[in-house]
Amino acid sequence: MVAEGRFTLDTPIREILPDTIPAHWQPITVGQLLSHTSGLGMPCGPLGDGLGLTPEKVVTAWTSDGCATPEHPVTRQQYNGGNFFILGLAIEKVTGRSYADELQRRITRPLGLRHTYLPRPGDASMPSPSLAAPTPKEPWAWAEGGMISNAPDMERFMKALLGSRPLPPAQQRQLFVMPALSKTAKEPFSQGGLAYYKLEDGTEVWGKTGSMAQYSNGTFGTNDGRRVVTWSFLPTPTATRTDIVTRVTGIVEAAL
Repeated sequence: MVAEGRFTLDTPIREILPDTIPAHWQPITVGQLLSHTSGLGMPCGPLGDGLGLTPEKVVTAWTSDGCATPEHPVTRQQYNGGNFFILGLAIEKVTGRSYADELQRRITRPLGLRHTYLPRPGDASMPSPSLAAPTPKEPWAWAEGGMISNAPDMERFMKALLGSRPLPPAQQRQLFVMPALSKTAKEPFSQGGLAYYKLEDGTEVWGKTGSMAQYSNGTFGTNDGRRVVTWSFLPTPTATRTDIVTRVTGIVEAAL
């Protein structure tokens, strides 16, 4: 959409969503949301198990009266799902179409991702076959990666993204530009929203991890997309976040 001139990475998000973003917030740009340098804090409203949540309701957990204002000036890069929810609403406002329709039109259909889709609200079903039959989960994550997919589709997407599809060259380069605040981040992200990790041998890899409905998933690849690893596993009930991070790190190191 930046390439189409709909907005720029420096566009204040309130120019796109004037009725959503509080007027008293200091300006936050599209680029800051994408790179997790927006200064958004923890949500102040309950999200619970996601039942009955809409994207608009999720965003009010950051924008309602009584919620803390985003940090300004921003002093750290910190992943925050609220950033992606706000960007999802911006996509709908600018295009006049649903986020699901834009995903299909711009990504899943052109790349031939036949098993990837954004589930409708209330659709907690899991396509078969799957690793297991997890407890049904309301698919409320939406623009924060709340999609259903499989390993071949995830690999195809990551190879295409890192290999110069579907982005024009100028936007492709942003995938690998690291914001200044990423230098001190525990989990750094690029200007284009990709997680960054340097392997023990010095190889730089890019991708994204995620978890929902008991699954731990992710995909990472080298700059040119020639080497990509995709995984999905079910952590044991006693596994800690440290255990999961250790397992994921081991998978990426071994594969790439």
